[in-house]
Formats: sequence, structure tokens, C-alpha cells
Amino acid sequence: MHPIYNILNANALLNSSERTALASIAAQTGSGTIVELGTNIGGSASIMRKANQHCTIHTIDIKDLIDPKVLDRDSVSFFHGWPSEFAEQHSELKADFLFIDGYHSLLAVVRDFLQLKYLIPDGGLIAFHDVTPFWFGVFAFGKSLIANGNISQIYRFGSLLIGSINHNVPLPSAKTFLETMSQLKHRAELETSVNMRTPNAAIELVNNNSGDVYCIGKGKMGRITADAMGLNFDLFIDSEDASNPDAQYFICSTYFNDIATFLRSEKGIPDHNIFSWQHLIPKLISIHAFEAINALCAHYRYDPSYLNDFHQALKHPSRNVQQFLESSSLSANIFLQNIPTLISE
Repeated sequence: MHPIYNILNANALLNSSERTALASIAAQTGSGTIVELGTNIGGSASIMRKANQHCTIHTIDIKDLIDPKVLDRDSVSFFHGWPSEFAEQHSELKADFLFIDGYHSLLAVVRDFLQLKYLIPDGGLIAFHDVTPFWFGVFAFGKSLIANGNISQIYRFGSLLIGSINHNVPLPSAKTFLETMSQLKHRAELETSVNMRTPNAAIELVNNNSGDVYCIGKGKMGRITADAMGLNFDLFIDSEDASNPDAQYFICSTYFNDIATFLRSEKGIPDHNIFSWQHLIPKLISIHAFEAINALCAHYRYDPSYLNDFHQALKHPSRNVQQFLESSSLSANIFLQNIPTLISE
């Protein structure tokens, strides 16, 4: 078997383009150093190791979940702990590539970035995984870094965002974060099909078991979608159970194309009633908006200079931001009132 198949068939939560990109970066590292945050069972670390037998790979996780069938732990340097602890204990380390794939909340990815970014030199290579609307915290942060100039020479492979870091640019301001989130929500709403019910109405109909809207997907993606959007996973169905051509079907699976083809050809479901889980993204963004902005508030306790910036961004919001807050059932006043509490927690 050709060695490329060891990479493409590795047990990792990465699609083929993401695997290829990581393997290519690792191969180009030579005898250099890679730092990965988010080991999990070792899938992505194993891909980078298969691509390069000579580099040093440091992989960090607060849980030791390494599967010996996936990754030989002796082939990497595994750090069992927090990224802040790793950075403190490896302050002299100079890495060629930093791969961040840890917790996906906005606060977590901001902290991970701040704690680990100086392990790579100015102009060094950094990557974030799961930069998609589904993982809104990572998505909003990645887009804000690009808009602010913190990373440049951007390339996308699936949900993998790769770029060169600029240490001379400060962290995006609160205004940049809020503008980015409002733009992402607006774009998601524009991309939503005109034939589809609003995300709020669709979710309500699924949970009420109305018979008009169904979510298809009993696997991992279905469960993640249900948890993220407040859907009742017990009401999710298999594609075999789709029987009403007048109902709308949201496919919550990585096998969207196969399932959509089956629904059309075998179940007689018309195209205008078949949707991806991504059509629910405007609702998802609204759900996570409060968490995301609270995360920004919490972050500012570590850098008081940002507190006034956040006050100003909410006192004088742009039209886009104001619409974003209102459509998310949020109010700038809520955050202005709660900032002292959030900062002191």
C-alpha cells in the first residue's frame, strides 16, 4: 500500500483535504518542531508523524485519550495539561508550526491563541481547525484575526484555516469581534433558502414532532447538531423513515450528498424540501451570541485596557451590530450592566 493511504485512512476527525494539508506542512517542517493543541486519540498527530519521521511533535491535551492503535505515544512528546502550563514550561521553545484544535468556545480559543502564539516566530505558520459556523467561537475568532491583520497569507482546506502570524498587531478590538459576528449572521441568513421556514420555526416544529419538519441523522453529527441547537435527538430519524414528500428534511450528517440522493430517488422527496444542517446556522449563531460576547467580557479581565473598548463598542454600536444584538434577543445594555460582574468573577 502506498504511504499516502496511511494518511488518508488515518483515524482522525479530518476530511481528506485537511489531512493532505497537515501532512504537507509536516513534511515541509524537516527536522523542525510542531506544537499541536488538542491531541484527542492522536489522529492528527499520527498524520503529521507519518508525513515526517524527523520532526519533533509536541501535542497537548488536558485529557489523556491517546489510542495506541492510532498513535504511538513514544513517537511524540505528549503534554498532559493546560496550554498555559505547556507555554510556561517550554518558554524557550521555538516551533515552526502551531496547530490549535482545542476547546471550541470563543473564550477558549482566544486563551489558547494568547498562551501559545509566541512559540512561533513572527511570520510563522499557524492553523485553526473547525473554522466553520457550526463552531461559532472558532469561526468568529478566525474571521476576526483575518480582518484585523493578525494572520495573513490565508489558505483554507475544508475547515482548516492556515496563515502566517503577525506579532506586531494587537488582538482584535471588541468592535471588530462584534462586527465580524454580525456579518457572519447576516451572511448566513442570506444563504438560507427562501423556500425554507425560518430556523426558529423549523426547530420548534422538530421539537414538537409536528410531522412537517424532520432532522435526519442518528450518528455523531446528528447528536452534535441536536446538542448545539437545542433539538430533541430522540426525534431524529433515519433516511429510510422519510415518507412525507411535503415535509421538510434537514440532513444532519457528513454524508449529505448520499442521503440527499437517496431521498430524491428512493423516497420521492423534492429538492426544495431537502436541506443541510447548515441552513440552521442563523439560529445557531443567535444561540451562541450570548456565550460569545460573555466570553469577550471574561477575557477583558486579563487585559483591562480592553474594558473601555468594549464599553464604547456597545454604547455606540454600528447599525449592523445593533441589528445583530436585537435579532439575537440581546441588548447592549445587558452587557453594559453585567460587565462589572463578569470582570470580577
